[in-house]
Amino acid sequence: MTNEDIALACKIAQVGNEHFSQSDDGKALKVDLSDGELESVYGFNAQQVGDFRAILDGSFVPASARQESTALREGPRYYISNEALTAGTFVALATAAEAGPYALAAASTALGGVIGGPIGAAISGGIALLGVGFFIDLAAKIIGALAQGKGVALYPQWGFPPLESAIE
Repeated sequence: MTNEDIALACKIAQVGNEHFSQSDDGKALKVDLSDGELESVYGFNAQQVGDFRAILDGSFVPASARQESTALREGPRYYISNEALTAGTFVALATAAEAGPYALAAASTALGGVIGGPIGAAISGGIALLGVGFFIDLAAKIIGALAQGKGVALYPQWGFPPLESAIE
C-alpha cells in the first residue's frame, strides 16, 4: 500500500505501547520519544513525525486522498475482515492491538480516514472522543478475532462511546 495514513499507522504500531501514556486530563496521548528518535529509531519521515504529533494532540486530519480498503461495508456497520487484519490494510491495527491500547488508539486515529463516514470520524476522534476503555476493548476483540480466524465489526450507537465493536 502506498497510502500515507496506512504507512503512518504502521510506523506508530512499531513504536509500541511502552512509549505511550495518557495526558493528565485523559483526552490525549503522550509519547516519551523525541522527533529525532522517531526518525532515527523508527524510520519516521518529517511529515510522519508532524502527523504523529498531531494525532497525539488531537489535531490530526487524515489525508484527503484515500485508497479503497479491503474491508466490507454493510448497512450501519464497518466490517474489517480477518484477511484485512492479517495481510491487508488493517494489519497495522492488529500489530498495534498486540502492542496495547495506546498504540491502538494512535494507529486507529491514523486510519480513521480510510474507514470514512461517521464510523471513521469517530475513530479519527481518537482517545479524546472514544476514551481509553474503548481501545482496551477493541484491542481484546482484534486479538480474539485473529485467534478465531474472524473479523471485527464496528457499529455506531447512541451513547458513550459512540461505537461498539464485535467479533464476527
